[in-house]
Amino acid sequence: MSKVTEMAPFDGYLRDDKASEKKLVRDAFPDGDVWFDTGDLVLDQGCNHIAFIDRLGDTFRWKGQNVATTEVEAAIAASHAIVYAIVYAVAIPDTDGKAGMAAVVLRESATFDGAELARSLYRQLPTYAVPLFVRVVDEPTHTSTFKNRKVELRDAGYDPGSAGELHVLAGREAGYIPAYPGYAADVARGKAPIA
Repeated sequence: MSKVTEMAPFDGYLRDDKASEKKLVRDAFPDGDVWFDTGDLVLDQGCNHIAFIDRLGDTFRWKGQNVATTEVEAAIAASHAIVYAIVYAVAIPDTDGKAGMAAVVLRESATFDGAELARSLYRQLPTYAVPLFVRVVDEPTHTSTFKNRKVELRDAGYDPGSAGELHVLAGREAGYIPAYPGYAADVARGKAPIA
């Protein structure tokens, strides 16, 4: 967090007061103070030195394990059919942590092969890091500063009515299959995915 002062103002987002207010932390220490949440985790090393540790939100916890989105994105990008991947976490009621989800863009004329993608990911990643959901989209969404729009993707979650084709992880052998109603409940009950 960075303290908002006259010397370090926070101008906010252009034409989006609601998003700007979400980034502000008010009354964190003394009443009346205002801090800007940068989304960075840092460590105070003393002597006015601060070390960058991690970017909050670029990791998530699932089944008691930490998952780095960049590691999962790299594993997905190794697929010949996929040109671009954005990985983020979505909440599933009655589960431990948040499950992995990916939005992927296919190469021109490529088709989505859910069984092959699952085999590839299980070879490269620990089981807990393999995303439970994959949404095939036409193009990646970026902000005006070319950052991935993970917030919008996260908000859409695993709603099959959102843009793109939604696939769910049935298991190691079956791979990713078209989404079906009740998948999240199956995950919460331990019935999906099948190991």
